[in-house]
Amino acid sequence: MSVLDTREIDLPEGVSGPLIENSSGDQNRLGPEFNPGVLPDNYQNYLTLELDGRGGYVANTGPYVGIIPCKDDTFLPIKPKTEISNLTYFLRESGRMAHELDSPFDEDVPYQTIVDKLTGMHELFIRQLLNQLDRVKRNGLLKERVSEDVVLPRVEGRVNARNYARNVYRGRARAIPQTKSTQTVNNLPNQFLKFTLRKLVDAHFVDIEQDEIAHRLDYFRPVKSLDRSVDFREVKDVIRRAVEERDLPPSRSYYLAPLQLALLIIDQADITLDEEVEDEFQSFMFKMHEAFEDYIRNIVGDHLDERGYNVFNGEGTSHSIDLYDSRSTDVRKLEPDIVISKGTKDVGVIDVKYKDELSNNDHYQLWTYKRQYDVDYAAFISIPQPPQQGARKEYYNRKKFDEKISNFRFWMGDFEESETALFGFLDELIGY
Repeated sequence: MSVLDTREIDLPEGVSGPLIENSSGDQNRLGPEFNPGVLPDNYQNYLTLELDGRGGYVANTGPYVGIIPCKDDTFLPIKPKTEISNLTYFLRESGRMAHELDSPFDEDVPYQTIVDKLTGMHELFIRQLLNQLDRVKRNGLLKERVSEDVVLPRVEGRVNARNYARNVYRGRARAIPQTKSTQTVNNLPNQFLKFTLRKLVDAHFVDIEQDEIAHRLDYFRPVKSLDRSVDFREVKDVIRRAVEERDLPPSRSYYLAPLQLALLIIDQADITLDEEVEDEFQSFMFKMHEAFEDYIRNIVGDHLDERGYNVFNGEGTSHSIDLYDSRSTDVRKLEPDIVISKGTKDVGVIDVKYKDELSNNDHYQLWTYKRQYDVDYAAFISIPQPPQQGARKEYYNRKKFDEKISNFRFWMGDFEESETALFGFLDELIGY
């Protein structure tokens, strides 16, 4: 994993390093040499500038993380406000794999994520593809049954009785015409995956070694290469339809994910039969707080599913509740980030906060969720207060109602450690 080196990225004059999301602090100060005119036309979607009284500027950043390409071929990165050891993993587990990939910019950037340890966004897809191909290797290559008419000295298929009788009459009793069925790995899905790996094996990546790709390419050694005379657009259309319509044998459904990833990689790089992979891909911007909510919901859901619980997003689902104000006609929807159910009964609510300080309103909101949903437990999941490192638990009591809620501070500086601690916290919460 490469450590961030700003020398690898051309920063605008007056910029000493990455900006911080949702900040107007010292790290977001831009020197007098900075020229606002180099910023793209839509930069105010992501930051605003104000004079700092010293001839320079302060960049007031919003909730977005990513890289802004500038008009002078430099790049202005915005990194998360909290420590993250592996943003690539975080993006994958938050579900950013399949959406939010459309770039707001036309220019290419050197990397799609910008943290202390960085991996290009396109490498996320490739890494996932390699993992999926390991599953293909374990479960077996896709085989298709093909039939051919052959003449053999022994019966290996369905005999053509009429033609065989004719051969016997002519004294050729050992020439047995028949239709023979065989299984072959030379089919379009296998050839498309092999083609994708061949295109990737000669490219250069930050966090993927060529040997890793070559090793997976060896899985497809028995497969013939894709015929260069074919229309490649038609090949992609056939593969795309097979994925969308799940047109594969049920026992080979594990092919759907690698085929979808291979299509995504080929499309993102605009690869044809005769072109090589480009090392630079387009930038994208994403809201860190939304990704954090989705990440937590996904890992909580995966863990509690193994415990026999269901996890829902309270927003806009049947699990939201209308709260009526007795003093007016106002109706407020209660939409927790996570609703935990056991069978048909809601048993817990979790509010995910991408913040290190919880406000009185945050507490009031969660107490309201707990009482209105009439659930056994309620909890926050938030981020640590700097300079704290490591995950930890906090508890808050409401003596008037003899109730307790908890707060798990999830530290993204070590995902493995924090996920293990979170799963223990959840088991304690549900009494598992």
